Amino acid sequence: MTASPPSPAPLVQVIVLNWNAADLTSRCVRSIEATDWSREALDLVIVDNGSIDGSAEVLARRHPGWTLIRNGANLGFAEGINRAMRGGRSAFVALVNNDAVVDPDWLDPLVGALETHPTAGAAAPLVLFDRWFVDVHLHVHDTGARGRVTSVEVNGHDRWAQVLCLEGVVRPPHPSIPLRLEIEVAHDGKLAVPIPAPDESGDDPELTLTLHSDRPVSARCGANEVTANPVDGLVHLSLAADDPPQRRINSLGTALTTWCEGYERHLGDPAGPHLEGEATAGVVPGFTGGGVLLRTAALEDVGLFDPRFFMYYEDTDLSWRMRRAGWDTVTAADSVLYHQLGATAGSSWPGFFFLNYRNWLLTVARNGSFGDGRRAMGAAWGNSWPFVRRNVVGRVRRLQRPNTAIAVRWVKVWAGTKAALPRTLASRLGGRWRRIGRAPTEVVGSRFLKPTGPALPSPEPDGPTVVFVDVTDTLASRWRAGIQRAVSELVTRLILEHPEVSVVPMRWSALDRCYRRLDGAETEALFDPEAMPNHPPAPAAADPPGWRRVITRVAAVPAVRERIDEARRLRALRQRPPHHADLLIDAIPAGATLLDLDATWNLDDAPRSRWYPQLQQSGVRVVSLLHDVLPVTHPEWFDPNLARVFQAHVAAAVGHADVVVTSSAYSAAQIAGLAAGPGRGAATIEQIALGADPVARAEQPADAALLASLAGRRVILVVGTLEPRKNHSGLLNAFDRLGTDSTLVVVGRQGWKADDIAQRIRGHEAFGEALRWPSEVNDATLDALYDLADVVVVPSHAEGYGLPVVEALRHGCLVVSSTGGSLPEVGGDDVSYVDATAPDAFAAAIDAALGERESTPSAPTAPRDFPTWDDSADALCTILRG
Repeated sequence: MTASPPSPAPLVQVIVLNWNAADLTSRCVRSIEATDWSREALDLVIVDNGSIDGSAEVLARRHPGWTLIRNGANLGFAEGINRAMRGGRSAFVALVNNDAVVDPDWLDPLVGALETHPTAGAAAPLVLFDRWFVDVHLHVHDTGARGRVTSVEVNGHDRWAQVLCLEGVVRPPHPSIPLRLEIEVAHDGKLAVPIPAPDESGDDPELTLTLHSDRPVSARCGANEVTANPVDGLVHLSLAADDPPQRRINSLGTALTTWCEGYERHLGDPAGPHLEGEATAGVVPGFTGGGVLLRTAALEDVGLFDPRFFMYYEDTDLSWRMRRAGWDTVTAADSVLYHQLGATAGSSWPGFFFLNYRNWLLTVARNGSFGDGRRAMGAAWGNSWPFVRRNVVGRVRRLQRPNTAIAVRWVKVWAGTKAALPRTLASRLGGRWRRIGRAPTEVVGSRFLKPTGPALPSPEPDGPTVVFVDVTDTLASRWRAGIQRAVSELVTRLILEHPEVSVVPMRWSALDRCYRRLDGAETEALFDPEAMPNHPPAPAAADPPGWRRVITRVAAVPAVRERIDEARRLRALRQRPPHHADLLIDAIPAGATLLDLDATWNLDDAPRSRWYPQLQQSGVRVVSLLHDVLPVTHPEWFDPNLARVFQAHVAAAVGHADVVVTSSAYSAAQIAGLAAGPGRGAATIEQIALGADPVARAEQPADAALLASLAGRRVILVVGTLEPRKNHSGLLNAFDRLGTDSTLVVVGRQGWKADDIAQRIRGHEAFGEALRWPSEVNDATLDALYDLADVVVVPSHAEGYGLPVVEALRHGCLVVSSTGGSLPEVGGDDVSYVDATAPDAFAAAIDAALGERESTPSAPTAPRDFPTWDDSADALCTILRG
């Protein structure tokens, strides 16, 4: 008999919810993409819950093969997940928190558990903490003595909030700080302390503990033991973590206390053989929404999450409704997820207190018996009244200022419970609880829940390098050549292609006098730049009327100017998008890196001469990319104010940056010379080559009219800002010596000291015909111009790199260049070189190149391999990780 072919894998929808955490979500999605499951049978849905930090734009580019649902607002976990589940077409739905990763074989045991048990509506995996732990045994000398642990550090990093409390350790609530649970050791106790993943070095992490105690305390970790006496009521203990590290459990399903509070089963237990009994299908009361496989038939029977819960207890409520309808929750300990400890705010989020306690009471009110409700209400009263009595009533009686922090939160919990209780009790009637969550809604949460903004990425020893990068000038200028081209290409690739770094693009907010993270529209503009403003319109010739000149003089008075500026600032604050206030960056966190790529010397309010030393003192690493130092070595080519601020910027970089990056040996030598001056620092100088890929990253319409008008012409192309160093006047002199059968196309914005050359271009007899200066050029048009050009000319007096040379060669163009600065280094033997001050020689070289192109019409193959922007980003990433 022929064996039957294996059954195809059932279709599984996997849902991951994101809120302002693209890097965390991508980490999760990449692990799901590696699942040992048929790709055709995996329907991955990413739900973006109204992110304001550009997360949706990043995720759409990182994971284009999956469905991305964009909710217009933060609908909470419950309704956010519901939006994906309502449109599902699969037999099973898996939920995975974005701060978790999955084992490649995580899905098969879950599906197997539900297929084996037709009455099971949910299968709960084994969720482990992604950290390794060591056990620390604490002994407070003298029987009955106690010690309160106030600090736990691992290699200098605070880990107090991530410690797991084991036997002999209790967690009483802090008397006045909401949600803070103390760590107290009663004579003997044990803590599980998270440590970095073991590495090949074999070095033991250094543990430092501080306890409040008036007795000596001993600490032991493996074979290492230390004892210390109290000094001013504090005991400080330091020892190496010699205990063998082990994994510990976050959850294997959930259960309820006698007063119906939900808890995670096996929380803090070591992972090991004792779970074998639950590896197949142990029936448990419930599951956690952070990792579960749900049967669609069960959801069709009992409904979805309650949108009004927003988050917390929505999973306990759903699993309780499943039990009422006869659906079990089973465990599958062979299915393993790893939850990142401390990745999200969790109980430290201000809204947790309200939602956790209110939703607990509502869950019991909807699903529990009268006795369940009585016990839950009694427990809630027992949790709340002692704080009110001690911190408010007692202090008022003693004529002291009351501490209302906890009392106010409990008042909101009781008010929120009272407001939602009638609807919740009504859902018990007539089977309404089976229809919860079926219809889309925008009514979520509670009026007592205060919205909060997203947190900044926090550096972790085992995590990606957190890099803050200024893109202010690139976004404001809309220019995509030279420095701005490098910023756009490098930052885009670091964000999209390098998970080992977590990049936070930011721009300066003059309104708030601090930096701000980009929002979605700004992130989109960074990825897909608009057309470049090539040059401003010709200046108006008419003089302003007399009354305007009087107003201008009055407004220039310092006192008047200050009032006008402040009034404009306040008006702008009222008019700006409200979410911008939630994206402000108060400070770059210690352990992070500042990457300066952009023209940040233009920021008068954030001079690097003051900021770099402050960052270093606060533990922030500074990496500064200097494309050249020509305003220092040749200030005559630049606006005096630009030369002044740039000199201060370079001095800050060579004096205070940890690493100075540049793009050519020529610039590296100049920077090294400046760094060798008196009073300079000892910054490391690194060199990376800039890329030469075709510049259009996204589908954009090229300027068809411009390109059509150049068809059949002999095209000379020059790319670069109009300013004295770029030597456009010398190029025009050479162009005037050529015949009339060629067309010069100028791509570049008008810069400093450029009024004369701009007027000369506009006033040229061939302007608009043989001399073109398009008003704007997008990436696609610039790509097409490179392809169309017969010769590309780089006439600069000096360059720190010479990106147009590399771009032109990459497109197979013939190139005529000056010998200034790094240009011969970058162009090598593939370029014709001419003295920048010799227009006749330039004209002859251009004419020879045009003749060569005429004799070989097809563009030659690029004669050598050129670095790509991927190569540049790889090299920069290595520096950032170093």
